[in-house]
Amino acid sequence: MGVYMRALSEYLSAIILLTAVVAGFSILNYSLMRHVESIASVSKELSDTPKVSFIAYDNGYVYAYNYGAPLTVKDTIVEVYVNGTWIQTSKIGRETIFRVKSNGPYVVLDTNYGLLVIRP
Repeated sequence: MGVYMRALSEYLSAIILLTAVVAGFSILNYSLMRHVESIASVSKELSDTPKVSFIAYDNGYVYAYNYGAPLTVKDTIVEVYVNGTWIQTSKIGRETIFRVKSNGPYVVLDTNYGLLVIRP
């Protein structure tokens, strides 16, 4: 009888442990999915607004990266980096590296979203 009780005890312990592990993974999965959904909604919001990061100021150019909505620049020459060359344009696409001629480490662009200041 002692061997039977010991085996039953180990079996029940294993079932309880497995249940706890599955419950833990379920809670973790639910938590991660909530965060992924919130990040996706924030990402969608960010894609509808201009988001530009300053990269550097070098040789009279301000270099930046657009990771938000596409921009249309008015009255300023902008060069975008495409396939290893710089191309002059007035449109800056999403996920695009671009540069603007400047006398200092900042530039103000008049865009379809209004004035955009790019600085360190």
